[in-house]
Amino acid sequence: MPKDCSILKSIIDKINNKGLDNTEFCDNMKLFRTIINKSYYKSFIVTPESYCAVPWWNCKELYYSINYSTKYAVDVTNQKWILANCVGLHFWNNFTFNKHCIDFTKIKIDSIYHRLFHHYLN
Repeated sequence: MPKDCSILKSIIDKINNKGLDNTEFCDNMKLFRTIINKSYYKSFIVTPESYCAVPWWNCKELYYSINYSTKYAVDVTNQKWILANCVGLHFWNNFTFNKHCIDFTKIKIDSIYHRLFHHYLN
């Protein structure tokens, strides 16, 4: 969405209006999807695989492997497809640092993280 998007502002305002006391009972993504589906932006919605091809339960594998497990009946495409077709990739920051405590000195050379890091940032 562009900067100062009125639809995004509307979504944020609705979430904020629920108040901090109600945050645990508020499904912010459901609210986001409901508003987006009624807007001009609905035509830009793509499949989750386009931006989030590796689900949260495979967070560790982004750093240490090239194989991804199926869970909740969700199959993960292979690394070659992900690198060729995704417009973005979620590295699950909370899991990376809080749950798995990824050791960046032990990253596998063929992992997605290593390949992207050395292609774009090194």
